[in-house]
Amino acid sequence: MNHQTSATLWHSRHDRDSSGIVSVLRRRWALAVLTVIFTAYYAFVLAAGHVTPFPAVPLGLTFNSMMDHMLQGRFDVDPDAVQFEAFLRDGNAYTYWGVFFGLLRLPLMLIPGARNLDVTFLSSVVALGLGLWAQLLALRLVLEKAADGPGTRFLAVMMTVVLLLSGAQVAFLRLSIYQEVCFWGLAIGAGFVLLALRGLIEAHFPLARLIAMAVLAGLALNARVSCGVGLYGALGLLVLVEAYLAPSWRARFALIAPLVVLGLFAAVALGVNYERWGDPLVFQDYRHYGVNLEAGHAESLARLDKYGLFNVLRAPFGLIYYFFPIWAAPTAGAPYMFLGPLRQLFDLCEGPPSTFFVTDPVLVGLFVWFVWRAVRGRSHIARPVSAAALLIGLSLAGLILLCAPAMCYRYRLDFYPLLLLGAYLGLNEATKLYGEKGIGALRGAVLGLAALVGVVASHGEMALYKVTPLGSVWRVFPDGVVAGYRNALHDKMKSMQSPHP
Repeated sequence: MNHQTSATLWHSRHDRDSSGIVSVLRRRWALAVLTVIFTAYYAFVLAAGHVTPFPAVPLGLTFNSMMDHMLQGRFDVDPDAVQFEAFLRDGNAYTYWGVFFGLLRLPLMLIPGARNLDVTFLSSVVALGLGLWAQLLALRLVLEKAADGPGTRFLAVMMTVVLLLSGAQVAFLRLSIYQEVCFWGLAIGAGFVLLALRGLIEAHFPLARLIAMAVLAGLALNARVSCGVGLYGALGLLVLVEAYLAPSWRARFALIAPLVVLGLFAAVALGVNYERWGDPLVFQDYRHYGVNLEAGHAESLARLDKYGLFNVLRAPFGLIYYFFPIWAAPTAGAPYMFLGPLRQLFDLCEGPPSTFFVTDPVLVGLFVWFVWRAVRGRSHIARPVSAAALLIGLSLAGLILLCAPAMCYRYRLDFYPLLLLGAYLGLNEATKLYGEKGIGALRGAVLGLAALVGVVASHGEMALYKVTPLGSVWRVFPDGVVAGYRNALHDKMKSMQSPHP
């Protein structure tokens, strides 16, 4: 056998292997297997040593109490359940979290002896699994339209690794009621992105799909408001575009259906707001926040009176916090940069410092590349105006967080629906351009390195987040983040090595 024949056979076998890998990732059963395996991994990391599926979590019975009281026609919660997160009004304790989480506990109310079962861990794991399943299905959707070839194989494997082992699925694995809320926001948002991506790739949004997107947006609004606002904005703008492009008035009239669904879910949220705060347009009233009413917290109420709940003056610091964490760098005479304005404008600024450019460099790069190509008119999406409507609408969630009085690491999860949709669109562009001919050595090296950085950084951020105390960094780490995390990690390792009594 001559050298040319050997090379031909090797390349033929390599192409078949490439096609095989892509073919497997196009199969639902394979994605289901990946979802089960890695959800089990997330559950193991999330459990952090717990050996029961029902570990007691601080505030973990809050949503049980919410559902119990809703069955009685009330919207308050037991003060002993919500504890320090209580909002005190007219002699009752309330919480600002959406009723979606109370409804998740409804089965417990129907099972004898299960009313006081803390299912925070199980609920979080289910949300993580559903979120991953939706993300993998979106990847499958892109691969279905891609040509088999070395470029598609590389992109498929790289994106699978990114989705499974970095970013939203890994960097936030800390067990708490706060995380449960954000995990469900991510899961609902990922489902919305999957439906939106299918419509963009197929250049068609049938009415049933728009209604399904409206249901997800409505659930998000009644679960995590900031995420819900992003989904409402995205679908609202998309419906406007669809109405403009509709071929007839009959088709335009049919688009009222998803708007009605959005309205019904909004009515539920507004009704709950009225019962809680006496104002349907108020989702949380920090004038009644128990912590703010305690001695020594008068500055929080003064800050609220001066700057309001949302203020554009906070936006530059919000951008720095979520994207350019130079705030964590020490300066002369202060352990944190911008310490003065941060303490003046914000009630809360939690660690660890992070940025999407490090935990999600592949997603960010694909997103930016898609926008660059779309602006130049080179996108392979048949209706870029629909993509623009969805991306602009989804950005509303992030804009809200940039102006909010609290900056928390877990709030980053609200940015992911936007980031994921943009990244999938960028991946679609890449498979069209490089799927069949190959992505090239330099591009492959850059993308591979970026994926590796994201995996390592996401696990590192998760480790830091697990040892981060609740509260503003300048209070919990008064000497700066380097000294603070060094001591926190040292204490954690010491506690793990000490024998249990």
